Formats: sequence, C-alpha cells, structure tokens
Amino acid sequence: MERPDFFTLKNGDKAKLPFSEKEYQRRVNNLRVIMSKNNLDMIILTSMHNIAYYTGFIYCSFGRPYGCVITANKISTISANIDASQPLPITDERMTRFMVTLDQAVNLVWDALDDMVGGEIYVKKIPSMSILDIAASIRPNFKYKIIGIRPGEKLHEQMIGTDDAPFTYEYAPYYKILPAINGWHNDSKRIKTGKLVERGFSYTSDNNTDWMSINTLSDWIKNNMDKMLKI
Repeated sequence: MERPDFFTLKNGDKAKLPFSEKEYQRRVNNLRVIMSKNNLDMIILTSMHNIAYYTGFIYCSFGRPYGCVITANKISTISANIDASQPLPITDERMTRFMVTLDQAVNLVWDALDDMVGGEIYVKKIPSMSILDIAASIRPNFKYKIIGIRPGEKLHEQMIGTDDAPFTYEYAPYYKILPAINGWHNDSKRIKTGKLVERGFSYTSDNNTDWMSINTLSDWIKNNMDKMLKI
C-alpha cells in the first residue's frame, strides 16, 4: 500500500523535560497569550533554539530541518519520514558517493600546505559506497522507495575527469592535478615523487578501487557518536 506524503503519529510516553513542568506551561501559555492577542490560529517555529525553548525537544541536526506547530490546544513537531521510521526516499539504486571524514579532509589541507608550490589541486584518496549501503549503515533492514533523480543531481561523483589525466600525478595518500599553464605540469618541483596516471584515467565514485563496507561505516558511526553530538 502506498503511504501518504503527510501523516500524523501520536507520541507515547514523554521523556523527562529539561525544565520543570511548571516552567514548560509558563512558556507555552505566554506564547498562546500572544497568539490570542494577535488573533493567530497557530505559530510555526523553525529555529532550533525556539523549538528547544518552548518544547524541550532536543535533536541532532544533520541537514534535515525540523519544525514545531503550536495551536491553542496542541503542539506538533514536523520532521522528515526517516525520523518516523518511514521508508527512506532513494533517488536511484545505482547511485554511489565518495566517503570522507572531517579528519581526512583536515589532513589533506595540512598535506597540501606542506607540499604545494602553487596552482596544484589535491584530491584525497577516499572510499566509495553505494547509496543503499549508506542507508543500511544508518538503519539496518530498512525499507525504501525510489523517487527519481532530481534535476542537476549526478548518479556518481567525479573527482578527476579524463581531461585532467595528462596533468594528474598519483601519490600514496592523494592525487595531484597540476596546472597546464606555463608548463607547470612538467615542473619537477611540483611533480616530486608523483607518478603520472594512465591516459584516459578518471576518478569517480563508481570506478573506485576502494569501497567502504556497511560494517565499516556502522562501526565508524558508533566510535564517533560522541564527536558528532558535539557538532
């Protein structure tokens, strides 16, 4: 059976508020007084600070916005289907993406600062994952529905195209694309110990030789949960 785009789920037992019940009622009642004076049927809160202040609702934001609707006699939160254990929206089952941690990204910046002469582009060697494996790492035994690729969305990510191959050199932790101007792609000071990649080389998330498993990502999430909660 096809699920509706919008539906309401009634919460069960409430978790303990971060403030007293008396303080909770004071905050909400003050807001409803303002609503009454201004002849408002409802107020929609989209700021995480306002939502937390008026409801005590604590959440971690990873790009999906939350909302809160307050009426004269009810308070409702609005969230994406994934947060209500509904089928995940998948654009295309064939889709792949590169996976990079914040630590890896920062280390690449330090490597570039130590190595650069000027004009180089550094591309970190990182693993790929299929979009279905990413979803399975977050929610095992998940259900999903295909919603189709959106305009401008790519099936696979591309870090290095075939046009860049004549100027791309490989190193242990990364690739380096040298600028073609001024003959800098032949400059030994920029090339250093690098090895020129093969003709027609490309670095995309679907032709990668390094693939991250579901277990690896799941373990990484568990090991880094305390860091993510501080972001």
